[in-house]
Amino acid sequence: MAILGIIGAAAPSTSTALPSFAVRGRMTQALIDRTLAGKGQQAGFYMDEARPKEPGFKSHPAFAWGAGVQLSALNAAANIDPAANRAAMLRYVRAIDTHWFVYNGIGGFCAADHPNQPDRYYDDNAWLVLDFLEGYELTGDKTLLKRARDTMKFILSGEDDKLGGGIYWHEQRKESKHTCINAPAAVCALRLYQITGEKSYLAIGQRLYDWTKAKLQDPADGLYADNVKLNGKVDNTKFSYNSALMIRAACLLFDVTSDKAYLTEATRVATASEAKWCKPSGAMGGPGYFAHLLAEAFLEVGHRDHDPRWAQLVSKTCDFLWQKNQDPNGYFPEHWDTVPTAPLEKIVLMPNASVVRMFFRMEAEKAAKH
Repeated sequence: MAILGIIGAAAPSTSTALPSFAVRGRMTQALIDRTLAGKGQQAGFYMDEARPKEPGFKSHPAFAWGAGVQLSALNAAANIDPAANRAAMLRYVRAIDTHWFVYNGIGGFCAADHPNQPDRYYDDNAWLVLDFLEGYELTGDKTLLKRARDTMKFILSGEDDKLGGGIYWHEQRKESKHTCINAPAAVCALRLYQITGEKSYLAIGQRLYDWTKAKLQDPADGLYADNVKLNGKVDNTKFSYNSALMIRAACLLFDVTSDKAYLTEATRVATASEAKWCKPSGAMGGPGYFAHLLAEAFLEVGHRDHDPRWAQLVSKTCDFLWQKNQDPNGYFPEHWDTVPTAPLEKIVLMPNASVVRMFFRMEAEKAAKH
């Protein structure tokens, strides 16, 4: 599924003049296509990982979460160059359909492709809803909007009144309710409201945002805990993507209500997130598949409060990634604050796709200012 028409290694740049964000995205995607695109019976998929030093190593198609990150990268590429990339994006949407599984009368995406029994994470499905909605806006293809609606039905089937509301993390293990599903589900609902005008989605988005804020926000710094168990015990571990999606939900609520309190809250949580995860070097703490969501949340705040520092912060992170975070062969490790000195033993789809997504998002950001 090669895209973008760039062939050749993407070894780290030694020039003081950095390539454009678009070129960085194309070069990194070309490496993903070379190393992780499926072949033979697995053509059309992206593989979960590759291990160059292990002859005969056989990977499997990416799980739903990784597929969602790669689809978001293809979306971002299609936004920059529609003619070159929309077809590849739509092909991958069709490939991901092999994760779809109907159970208890409702369809949803399982973690693995071609499932023979249910193994469905509600948060995996939320990432895909966001991808489908973005793809719909890029293409006008109504099948993507239908996919988003149908998948949202599955997500909402995981909500009940225990703990006063909220959606579970996993369909078969209803033990806890996590920020990582409730926050993106709120964003999904608010985006569906913006696209369809159906007020039921606005009510859902507001409800999930309010529940997550009440149950999982740390009042000390505004950041979000990971989950709450059914016995009421909160796991206070803080991951950047949890706060990131609540920032995005607050931004969307500001958009649809014009209530400035939501923008004030989004800026407050973004500022606390910057203090916790961003370093003066431009490095950003945490795995790339979390970090890119925080970086995108910063951009969303900047679009609304018109403070250029948010885009400057993300630009600095993208420069750190290109100059310091690549291994000698041009691949990216799991974490965005490491400096590889030797070729990676495992080349994993999600961290590399996260970087592609971010490079193309920054190219779009740059283009929008001109």
